[in-house]
Amino acid sequence: MIVKGVSLQRMAGKVRAQAILEFEGTTRFKHGEKAATLWFEWPENYFNPGSIGIEPFVLVSLTLAMGVGENITLEEDIDPIFYLNLLEAIDIYHSFFPEETSVIGIHARCKNKSYSASERVGSFFSGGIDSLFNVADLKKMNALSGVHKVTDLWLVQGMDIPLNDNEFFQSTYDRLTEMASIEGLNVIPLKTNARELQDGLVKWTTLGFGVILGAIAKIFSDAVSTVLIGSFEQYKKCMPNASAPLIDPMWSCSKQTVRHYSARYSRIDKIKVIADYAPGLLSQARVCWKNTSGSYNCGCCEKCLRTLSELRLANASHLVNSFPEGDVIKLISGFRLEDSEIAGEFAVNYWRQIHAVAAAQGDQALKSAVEPVLQYASSRGKVIRLKKMVRAFIRRS
Repeated sequence: MIVKGVSLQRMAGKVRAQAILEFEGTTRFKHGEKAATLWFEWPENYFNPGSIGIEPFVLVSLTLAMGVGENITLEEDIDPIFYLNLLEAIDIYHSFFPEETSVIGIHARCKNKSYSASERVGSFFSGGIDSLFNVADLKKMNALSGVHKVTDLWLVQGMDIPLNDNEFFQSTYDRLTEMASIEGLNVIPLKTNARELQDGLVKWTTLGFGVILGAIAKIFSDAVSTVLIGSFEQYKKCMPNASAPLIDPMWSCSKQTVRHYSARYSRIDKIKVIADYAPGLLSQARVCWKNTSGSYNCGCCEKCLRTLSELRLANASHLVNSFPEGDVIKLISGFRLEDSEIAGEFAVNYWRQIHAVAAAQGDQALKSAVEPVLQYASSRGKVIRLKKMVRAFIRRS
């Protein structure tokens, strides 16, 4: 895969950074193109650089090239620390997902090292528990030890909110902007077509979203010296994923440190930190990725029900008014995890934790409500694993 033609465009108060990704073999993008333009867009009054490096575009090309088994050739020089990190990332991703990737080479020349004097801290901000925690925890750490607080919040259209759903993105942006203002912070609206280019070539949860987050971080490396990518689980329970404690720091470079923040905490503990240090942020918490009928939080999907349960266990339900009204115990009644959620194990582990904490806190109603969810996941999981073994046997035959 060739990465070339890096450029900046300015139009109607927006800045767009773009580059061309071109397959060298027979693989094509989903509409049959050999080459496609990858772009990222943000408000001109937020960041107006004179030029942009190739690093953001290399990141998105990385998993695409690994997925199809093509080496990467860069037509511009690359940051040397970032280059070495990419070589590590290739091996990490291949060890995570050996059946989905090939070990590839990167043909490039490195530029002289440069450093950023910026003290700004950026964090991806969807309105979910992980992103709210980053703001609250660094506020806490700032008071304790002088660690820099989060200064820049990035809300991205083109990931969980599609590029063609401008109305929902705008309403989400408005709600999160109002919420962030409680902490004196601004939300920066960003757009990218990276997910559209990945469609049909790499799996979103394994080789997809992590590199896009890293690429956006690199866009702003001249201005923001530290970037936080929200963690999804504690270290002891982490599993291979597109974003993980082992992989996210590989998106650091000479100018910028990228952190997977922070796998020291469970989600319930994160909610407690938010409630203690930045309770206003919970008012418009947004965790739903299904957004049924344009709903901010649908209140009935796995992630909504899981979060409502965690809020209950953290004694923070009263701080949130962004979910439909309803008793979480009644909502869980009859709920079952989908096969994909059981197979991935992430969701099952979350519900196991909810069950364990409910038992430890003496919340018998929640403990009893969760038990059928786990029992179904256990029995259905055996069927899913058996089917997987049969498919693997057939492939080897």
